[in-house]
Amino acid sequence: MGGCHRQRRLMKGRRERLVKRAQPAEPARTAALRQPRGRGVSP
Repeated sequence: MGGCHRQRRLMKGRRERLVKRAQPAEPARTAALRQPRGRGVSP
C-alpha cells in the first residue's frame, strides 16, 4: 500500500497521463489485496 501511494505522488508530479490510467487500476488492486487477506478469509 505504501508503494502505491508513493507511485501516485511521483506519477502525479511527473506524468499526468499515467495517473489517469493508474487511478482506476490502483483502487481495484488495493481492494483485491484486502479482500483475499482480511475479508476474503471470513465471507
